[in-house]
Amino acid sequence: MSITCRPFGLGRTCPPGIGFGRKAHRLGVFCSFLWAGPTILACLAGCADPPPAVTSNQVLTIEESEQKRLFEEEDQARVLAAMRSVAADYRSVDPPAAAIDGVRFSDLSSAVSYACQDVEMAVIETVTIEEDYRVRFKLRTIEDWPGELIVHRAPGPEVYEAEAWVGRFPDEPKCIARRDALLQALHQRMLAFGAKRAFSKPKE
Repeated sequence: MSITCRPFGLGRTCPPGIGFGRKAHRLGVFCSFLWAGPTILACLAGCADPPPAVTSNQVLTIEESEQKRLFEEEDQARVLAAMRSVAADYRSVDPPAAAIDGVRFSDLSSAVSYACQDVEMAVIETVTIEEDYRVRFKLRTIEDWPGELIVHRAPGPEVYEAEAWVGRFPDEPKCIARRDALLQALHQRMLAFGAKRAFSKPKE
């Protein structure tokens, strides 16, 4: 003969002689805890959040703690090899190059801006006339003199032609000197920009 007791809903078969008294109940509770306890503890441990990073005792090396800003030779070789593998069969049809005639008309705006800084002038207005490839720059000097620079596109190796006047009385020697300085600065800047490599554009 055997007696079935169900502490915590778990079926157990108790040996003969043990009834439904307190001892039997306590024994059933103890058996249930021994059976289910490890499973409950494992679930609680698995559901716990990881400890905060600040409580970690892990020590990083200098290489791990600092961001790498420059490629080492090995890294550079690896990156270049990857780039070459992608463009193995590619050949540039029209690679960037310096201006064939020494200057480019497309560099005009940048050259005028830098040239005016060189001679202490400022561009206050730019007017482009597309029909005859002419650009007019209205200027103001550091002395508050008015001025104007007109640049025409020229055929052949000259690429451009420029004329200018400066001052309220452009024929005065000091105004002529300022005008000549502007034209010289423009020519030097056009040459400097023309020496830079760039992709060719139509009508260059």
